[in-house]
Amino acid sequence: MERLRPFKNLLCCCFGVSSHDGNKQDGHADHHDENDNDDNDAVTAVFDNGIPNLCSTCRAIDFKSLFTSHYCPVEKGYDGTSIVTHPKECRCEYELEPRTGPMTVHRRGFRVLPGKPESDASSACSFCHFLYQCQARLNLIPSDQDSWYCAIKSTHSLGRIPIQMDGGVGGGRELEKWGISQPILRVVDSGGKTLVRGRHAGGGLRGRKLDPKRADYKLIGEWLELCRSTHANCKELDTGRIRGLQAIDCTTSSIVPFPPEDTAADQKVPYVTLSYLWGPGAATQGPIVRPNTGDGGSTSRLALPDEIPLVIRDAIRVVEQLGYRYLWVDRYCIPQDDAAAKHSQIMNMGRIYSGSVVTIVAAAGEVPEYGLPGVSSRARTSQLGLDINDELSLVLYEAPKDHILKSKWNTRGWTYQEGLLPKRRLIFTDAMVYFQCQEMHVDEVMSLPIPGPGEDFDEVRVLSFANLSSFNDLGMVFPRTTDWSDPSTAWDRIGEYGTRELGWESDALNAISGVMGMYALQVEGSAFKSFYGFPILPVRSWKRYGNHDESDIRGCSFRTWFEDPSDPDTAASEAQEIDEMNLTCSLVYSLAWRYWWGDDREFEPANFEKARRSIFGSWLWAGWRTRKYEPSYMTLFDTSLRIRVQYSSDLLLDWEDDNNKILDLSYKGEMPESLNIKGVVLDVELNWARRQMEHGRREWKLGWVLSSPFNWNKDLFESPRWLFEEDGRSGEGSGTGFLFLVLGCYYWDGMPYQGITGMILRPVLKMLDGQPHAFYERLYCDEFELSLENWPEMGRLTRETEVRLI
Repeated sequence: MERLRPFKNLLCCCFGVSSHDGNKQDGHADHHDENDNDDNDAVTAVFDNGIPNLCSTCRAIDFKSLFTSHYCPVEKGYDGTSIVTHPKECRCEYELEPRTGPMTVHRRGFRVLPGKPESDASSACSFCHFLYQCQARLNLIPSDQDSWYCAIKSTHSLGRIPIQMDGGVGGGRELEKWGISQPILRVVDSGGKTLVRGRHAGGGLRGRKLDPKRADYKLIGEWLELCRSTHANCKELDTGRIRGLQAIDCTTSSIVPFPPEDTAADQKVPYVTLSYLWGPGAATQGPIVRPNTGDGGSTSRLALPDEIPLVIRDAIRVVEQLGYRYLWVDRYCIPQDDAAAKHSQIMNMGRIYSGSVVTIVAAAGEVPEYGLPGVSSRARTSQLGLDINDELSLVLYEAPKDHILKSKWNTRGWTYQEGLLPKRRLIFTDAMVYFQCQEMHVDEVMSLPIPGPGEDFDEVRVLSFANLSSFNDLGMVFPRTTDWSDPSTAWDRIGEYGTRELGWESDALNAISGVMGMYALQVEGSAFKSFYGFPILPVRSWKRYGNHDESDIRGCSFRTWFEDPSDPDTAASEAQEIDEMNLTCSLVYSLAWRYWWGDDREFEPANFEKARRSIFGSWLWAGWRTRKYEPSYMTLFDTSLRIRVQYSSDLLLDWEDDNNKILDLSYKGEMPESLNIKGVVLDVELNWARRQMEHGRREWKLGWVLSSPFNWNKDLFESPRWLFEEDGRSGEGSGTGFLFLVLGCYYWDGMPYQGITGMILRPVLKMLDGQPHAFYERLYCDEFELSLENWPEMGRLTRETEVRLI
């Protein structure tokens, strides 16, 4: 079946011009380019004698009851959950199931309606077509069957009905339970108010009609004012003045030092930031020098060029409409031709975005010339709606979360921190504007009953985050709060960032430097450091923040430990507690990071070359493109480990002795040639084999296992086959040799095995000064279970040496 498009000439279509008129909305008539979609042209319904073109079944629907809010008592269940009780006459569970075939009634009394439109559109039922169009807009129309239906019901007295769809009666899949909540809302008459509505307007969730050509700046302004005046968690961070910071003065198009030179030391000047896509090539002209007209041209100023991307022109217009003056845009406010100044500004991204009054996010289109829909030439997608009568209009609510998460903007590396760092975000999509701060999220279509002074609502319970979170697509797009004071969440941020795309691989660390900077700024006592993207914290702090259990974090010489022929528990019990400021153990904790591609092969690179970012060392998480990064857990560290950082043949720095200098070079972006680790190693072989998993459902899988010098008690590696293959020659049952570098142990007292954490390294040759030098490449790191029966062999098999990782 060809994919069906929203109907243009049916009586149940979008709000706008009459269907028999055939004219397009002005928003689409005056602007067209290759990005426009004619499917969004809008028409409206025409009703005869106050009654739309409804089939006999739809005429029997009590629309008023379905979409009228009423009181439903809430009681507490035995487990503390809220239970909504419904009066006998309540219509909250009233269901409609449009489908092909004759009308039927379910045994539960649900009314069934014909759903598929007839070939003669002029005689079709407006409401049936409206429901059909909603499914077409949401890409829910089945392509492999002719018989289908869509069930809708009004639940919990919210004045809205969600859509569900399946291919036959029975077993209907309610989409909101699958994370796709797309309700149909009753349009509210705000009575001149855009944000606050009283009881007379009705409680529950309601919808608004949108102007496709113009964003509702009055509504946006009220969101911002409500946030500023009532939200304690949304205050902009006082990050101090940033050296060299510039901003666009939207009144003059000048690029000026920020804050302005005449600003008092204790005065805070508000500014807005912009997050957008640079687009391919990004060869736009930078700032230009213009003469100052006020002094006859004797002095000059830095200003925007005559031609700037539409998204930036639109952002300037939004800034002015909201009553602000200054806008920060990386393209013009970061010096692109001064490497030192550019790097300094990049490292301050966290302070820049978290200190702005609001961040404008361009989440529509894929190029900067697309602009912000609803601001100037780019119109928004027209709403799907239906006027039932003079008192009742309905509109399809397309949750903005779906638009944002599926946008190109949400796939890019740089935009990750630009969406995470701000206190307030104003996101422009093709459907609507969405706003999220730290305590509230709202959009232009969804109308919530926010009470005014002296008002209350019978349904204010639905406004809590806990209840709204049951509608997954109505939940917050961005994390509600990021606890920057808890450094253990840094690895969560790195994992989320890992799937993002980068135009330049060299940006892998820079594009998340603002996130690392925020942790350094907020963690108590300035204990958080960043070493080439690694979170570095006093090792016992990880225990304090919950990354370890209550067992002690101790250390001993692993070489001595392995050589002791007695029970390992005896030697481990004599290990000493790790000093709080042990720098080596702090680094080892992060060096033991693990990557994960998982079972979803969509995210697995096709080969080794596509997985590795060779511009970065293999020991860095930035050196790999994977879905997820996470640290290994260790409670026993090898105190004999020694780590040095090699920057050149004549600059070799010790991690303990030269720590401040190393961290300073890391901050400046100076990449080392190698990381040299002296520790305990042993030779191992890996096999590609079929094995029954030890955990979970114990299914049989193919994967890599450590097979020599003995079999380790470990499930298959969560890594693709090509990771350990050499020129594709390795096959099932054939062993491949590697080096295993021991980093630590997750020690279990009295257990028949111990979890040894270590890196699997592959030897490589690298030419330096015309001569081949031996290095190693880190391929994998994990915890491997060593049984007590094999423990005595470790003293004979291990040796101490220094490996140079590239």
